[in-house]
Amino acid sequence: MSRKNPVEIALLLGCMLMVGCGTGNLGHGSDGVVLTKDDVVRHIKQAGKDYDASISRANAMGCRTPTRICGAKFWYTMYPVYYARERLITRGSAVVPVLLEVIRDTEHPAYSDIAYFTWTSLNALDPRTYLEEVYRAGMENRLSPDQVADYASFIPFYKGRPADWNKEEVLEWLGRQLSEKTFDQIVLEELDVYIMIEDAAKGGMRGGYIDKNMLRWLNRIYDMDFDAYLEANAPDVLQFRREQMARGYDPVSIVQITGTLTGAMHDGMIHEALNAIYTSPEDRQAFEKLVRILHDGYEYDSPYRLRPPDGWRENLRVWYTTHRSSLRYDPSLLRFVVADEPAD
Repeated sequence: MSRKNPVEIALLLGCMLMVGCGTGNLGHGSDGVVLTKDDVVRHIKQAGKDYDASISRANAMGCRTPTRICGAKFWYTMYPVYYARERLITRGSAVVPVLLEVIRDTEHPAYSDIAYFTWTSLNALDPRTYLEEVYRAGMENRLSPDQVADYASFIPFYKGRPADWNKEEVLEWLGRQLSEKTFDQIVLEELDVYIMIEDAAKGGMRGGYIDKNMLRWLNRIYDMDFDAYLEANAPDVLQFRREQMARGYDPVSIVQITGTLTGAMHDGMIHEALNAIYTSPEDRQAFEKLVRILHDGYEYDSPYRLRPPDGWRENLRVWYTTHRSSLRYDPSLLRFVVADEPAD
């Protein structure tokens, strides 16, 4: 039997002490349990711990010697992540009223420490209500001007980037947007600007990357409809996505909001996320494919890599301008669709 060096012994002892400090008993969206306010708070608090654990894990793995001795599995065991926010989102639209209850709670200022995870969960599930609530919270002084600017930018706003705003004027500006325009108008007017930006350094679409805004709001990857792509190349993923959408959330949103998931994939530990978020083997398999389709685009040797077609930006702009007047936000799909009739 080989002898372990003192560093490895110390790390193993530390792991034994650390494992189990979190809680994986958060349930899953498929269990049919209706969450209470206390349940949601527990998820959000664990999401904060997940974030801290992911940072500790990344810092530890950035040190060559400990990583060489122990490997990724050790650090993933020592700093477990339970994907609490992601599991909360899989509850779908049913959890939105409870999220609002937590957000509006003024008796527990400690919630402000984990507010980011509450707000991003609401944004993923109901962006229209989210934007209205950001304004309401600002008016009631539950969010500072800086927070209003930051949270409003999640929509996002390209006509007035947060860096260019006078933070004290953001609330007034947002109020005018909401009182004078529909949600459709607000988002589409921002996309009008964004999609025409030529220079990626100035906030435009980057070549070789699937654009998050185009995917979220228009369901486009490069110049392709994402559902059409899945139907032709991964029909099981399309079926999985449709089943989850029927419950009031888009699994694409989970892929987009969590860097921890991407890190786990690149570390060969994606099973940690799959097992935490979903209980069904079929759902886990489909979700893994979805993650790899959307993120392995960064890996040149990946069989899932999507090569951007030549001229995709111009093709996308032509598609957008052609259908712009017919685009309508569909809350059931959490994105814009081309309606039968053009807008007035």
